[in-house]
Amino acid sequence: MYVAVFFVAVLGLCSGYPSQPKPTCGYESCPKGRLDKINLHIVPHTHNDVGWLKTYDQYYYGSRTNIQSAGVQYIIDSVVQELLKDPTKRFIYVETSYLYKWWKEQDDIMKQQVRQLVNSGRLEIIGGGWCMNDEAAAHYHSIIDQMTWGFRLLDEMLGECARPKIGWQIDPFGHSKENAALFAGFGFDGLFLGRIDWEDKTNREEKKTMEVIWNANPFEKGDDGKLFTSVLYNTYSPPPGFCFDINCDDEPIIDNKESPDYNAEERTRDFLKIMENYTKAYRTENILVTMGNDFNYQNAHINFKNMDKLIKQINLLDTKYYAFYSTPSCYLKSVHEAGITFSTKNDDFLPYSTDPYTFWSGYFSSRPAVKRFERMGNNFLQVVKQISSASGTGETNALNELREALGTLQHHDAVTGTEKEHVAADYARILTSAIDHSGDVVQEALMKIMKKQDDLKTELQSCLLLNISSCEPTEKSKRFVVTLYNPLSHKVDYLVKIPVAKDSSYTVLSPRGDEVLTQMLVVPEQVLDLPGRPTKAEVELSWLAKDIPALGFASYHVTKRYTPPPPCEEIVFRKIPITLGYKDLSLTLNSEGDIKGIKAGRKQYQYEPINNDFRFYIPAVGNNEVFINRSSGAYIFRPNGSEIVIDQDTSKLRIYQGPLVTEMHQTYNEWVSQVIRIVNGSPIAEFQWLVGPIPIERGVGKEIVWHLTMPNMKTGGVFETDSNGRQHLKRKLNHREDWDLHLAEKVPGNYFPITTDISISDHKKVTVITDRTQGGSSLADGELELMVHRRLTHDDAFGVGEALNETAFGEGLIVRGSHWLLVDDCKSSPRKEVQELSILPPWIFISTTSLSFAEWEANFLTTYSSLLNELPENVQILTFEPWAHNSILLRLEHIGDPSSDPKLAVPVTIDLENLFSGLEITGIQEMSLGANMKKSEVSRLSWKSECDNKIRLSAEDHRETFRITVQPMQIKTFLLQVK
Repeated sequence: MYVAVFFVAVLGLCSGYPSQPKPTCGYESCPKGRLDKINLHIVPHTHNDVGWLKTYDQYYYGSRTNIQSAGVQYIIDSVVQELLKDPTKRFIYVETSYLYKWWKEQDDIMKQQVRQLVNSGRLEIIGGGWCMNDEAAAHYHSIIDQMTWGFRLLDEMLGECARPKIGWQIDPFGHSKENAALFAGFGFDGLFLGRIDWEDKTNREEKKTMEVIWNANPFEKGDDGKLFTSVLYNTYSPPPGFCFDINCDDEPIIDNKESPDYNAEERTRDFLKIMENYTKAYRTENILVTMGNDFNYQNAHINFKNMDKLIKQINLLDTKYYAFYSTPSCYLKSVHEAGITFSTKNDDFLPYSTDPYTFWSGYFSSRPAVKRFERMGNNFLQVVKQISSASGTGETNALNELREALGTLQHHDAVTGTEKEHVAADYARILTSAIDHSGDVVQEALMKIMKKQDDLKTELQSCLLLNISSCEPTEKSKRFVVTLYNPLSHKVDYLVKIPVAKDSSYTVLSPRGDEVLTQMLVVPEQVLDLPGRPTKAEVELSWLAKDIPALGFASYHVTKRYTPPPPCEEIVFRKIPITLGYKDLSLTLNSEGDIKGIKAGRKQYQYEPINNDFRFYIPAVGNNEVFINRSSGAYIFRPNGSEIVIDQDTSKLRIYQGPLVTEMHQTYNEWVSQVIRIVNGSPIAEFQWLVGPIPIERGVGKEIVWHLTMPNMKTGGVFETDSNGRQHLKRKLNHREDWDLHLAEKVPGNYFPITTDISISDHKKVTVITDRTQGGSSLADGELELMVHRRLTHDDAFGVGEALNETAFGEGLIVRGSHWLLVDDCKSSPRKEVQELSILPPWIFISTTSLSFAEWEANFLTTYSSLLNELPENVQILTFEPWAHNSILLRLEHIGDPSSDPKLAVPVTIDLENLFSGLEITGIQEMSLGANMKKSEVSRLSWKSECDNKIRLSAEDHRETFRITVQPMQIKTFLLQVK
């Protein structure tokens, strides 16, 4: 194998369009500061939310001015005209979704002018994702996807000079370690943050540690996992009193000395007084001054005219300052050239707080239905991409629509649940439409794989309401085929549950034609009574689908028999304590029906005491005029007192046990219920909760938590949470790594985002895996809690302007979801495989048919895998999707985490040439994580830190081999040329 080592260098020239002058983008285009001055880098920018108070389209076109005066099309129009007038002016733009929409409306002349601005460094693309993604509620799959799609569109529109080198996460409400690790993988030289904890920021300003080297990816060696990170001084706003936008009321700069209102010198000296505070917080002679805000620059001439005057006046005065238009990358270049050694950071910037009583940990759980729908959308996106690749269908408009819909949902006011109600509805509309359109594409693509003759066809329907036991084709059809597509890279077993007619029994045949053991499950009465449920199904047909092929499918043939089904008899136990389950997992109940013990794990722990219940917090209600009067809201979690336990109504307890599944149906009250489910042969217990409509009598809302207690565990206030579903971080109650924490709010200040899982451990490990992002914590020894739903009556005064009071069908929103409980030893927990199955479960396609099994098998494949050979258990295919120019984008991910299973944390070599079925790979090129640069072309700045000053950046050359070695927790990205 040929291996080339590339030393880190400053980004050089970008190649441009043949007919244009040689581009001077990147660091070469930066203006020069003065060595004898403090250089003020004036950075004009706009922040364009991809939906928040208005919808995406309303923001772009500038409609609904009664809500907010904001029109993105006018911003880009206006900025471009100002840049074309004056080569000294600079501007940065971030959100590719808006730029792409604007670009498609322009003529060739305008497009060429914009390319020239980009090629000269005057218009610089920063960030570059489809949106500025959230960092707490977003999963790493989706962060990578939305950034990659943004990068690709930038390349297609603007060329190499539009490739971002800087992360610009100025508005997300806290910052995650994994997001920073991904940004390092994209080849970014630095990351700029707007929002960190007020106490952390105060400490950093005093110690001049506003800029650090973030050890974001501990699994990468050398500099590869490190990222220069700078915290902006004033979030991302202009210095107070110096907003010159049409939406601001600050005084303009009047530099005509003959005017009675002349103020240029006074205003400039006021500005420089503010700069004195800026300079005290940073360590070099360079200060970044953000000049922009939300949807600024609709009339860019006003902004630039006043900044021109301010810059001119600063440079005329005899002071220590020198001002000029700049960009974050040019600022970063100057800081890098200073050659100083920076302190390091090892954890994250979560949770975020803005004062002692205001923790932004409510949005971890806000709008749980939106959070779950986004997760379903990602599940389907991976299915569509994989099937499109395997079938040779390639890219389609529908696939791109789905990519963009999921990209939009990653925005920091979308998946967070911090948007207005009508905007949340629009996000749902966008994703629903994309799923519908992609459904047609994936049906055609899957048919190409399944059918044995060209003229065959059958419908493949998706049932999106299976979570409420609703699927019309299975309820009404006499015969149908259930095709389970597994988007994971390894075989999986999966409990299938589909609603069927109550008065009949069914025969289910496996892909080989063998009859499968089935069991009828009772649909809980709370689900039957759901308002708006478009079905009357009272039972579900269940069976265990075993060994569903990796990146493939298994089809099960179902026939209705006109004989009475076996009864779903309720089990009445007379012996106390009650034991439910099977040999791999069992639960013990007391006479009241409360869980009191568990026996689980590969080592078969003997009886362990356990309790599970639901509780709620009463939200604080205040006028928000002073810190201590802050209300709980879409962003903020602020309870008014301790949590209140919701007692179970044991008179309504129902228990059903069969050969496949044991279910316990619990009722707590009219708006909280739960099904605890144990599958024979599985070490995992599922807790399927249903919450709502949350009552708000007397104008008081509630914040509902699912609570688990292991009374015998001594955890010392330490627990573990995931970071965007990938890395895991140790948390400690009432503690932060970087400063002495003073908590006035003990509960919300100890809440963290749980994207996929939270765990506690002593001699054993207890993990709870979620089906969507939730806020959670371990507030006492042996305890875990997760917030599942919130209904509030007051706003928290951070901009949304309405209470988080979701309704549907005329009453409070009802939400259903699942937690999965694992109890195992600390060194070999199956957490990762369960976590992956919760993110990407098999997608169910339903085909109604008149064909018998023999006829179906004669016409269609009943099993299939895209893989010729099984992958090792510690490697998975993260991305398998059609890409530009008939190529395939492939990502291999090593999932062996040394902290959870050291035996799997070893390098693995994969032979790509013999990996895929039906694909002849003719070429392979390793790319950056964002797939917009060859890995060999990635050149990142190297920084001096307190820990390591070495320079390292290497890439393997795969031109002569298809054998790929992946290191533990590494993601490798490739473009494959295929026949």
